[in-house]
Amino acid sequence: MKRSTSTVYQLTPDQLEELAQSYLTEHYHEYNPDAAELEGPSYGELAAALDIVGRETLEEEYSGTTFTVDDFFCTAPQPERYEVRQVDAYLYDDCWTYNTTYHIGTFATFAEDIPRAIRYYLKSQGVTFAPHATRTEYDGDVYEITDRKTGEPLFVAIPEEV
Repeated sequence: MKRSTSTVYQLTPDQLEELAQSYLTEHYHEYNPDAAELEGPSYGELAAALDIVGRETLEEEYSGTTFTVDDFFCTAPQPERYEVRQVDAYLYDDCWTYNTTYHIGTFATFAEDIPRAIRYYLKSQGVTFAPHATRTEYDGDVYEITDRKTGEPLFVAIPEEV
C-alpha cells in the first residue's frame, strides 16, 4: 500500500500544530533562555506552539522534508479494537438468543481479514476449533463464530469505540 506524502506546505492544520509542538519541545531553550536545564514547554505553551514558533520557522526548517500520515499521531492509522466474549445461547422459536456472555479479552489489529484476526486471537488464548466445524458471520455490527451445523453462536467479537 502506497502512503501519500506531503511537504510542510501541504500539511493539515492539526499536523502543522503537532509539528510546531515537536519543534518547540526540541528548541525550547531558544524561546525561553531562562528555563531550567530539564524544563520543557508548559501545556499552555504547547497549546499555542504554532503561534510561538511561527509558520515561517517551520517552513524554513522543514522545506526539504517529505512527510507521510504516519509521521503524525493525529493522522496515523489506528488499529481496530475488539472485545471477544464467549457466548452461552439457547434456541427459541428457531432463533438463537444470547443467555449470557463471558469476557475473554480484547485485542487490536491492523488486519484487513478480521475473521482471521479473531481466530488468531482466540488461538492465542487457547481456543481452537476442529477444521470446518465453525464459520464466522458478520451482521454489520459484530462478528460471530458459530457452529456450522447448528448455527449456535460460540464467540462474539464486538468492535470497541475509540
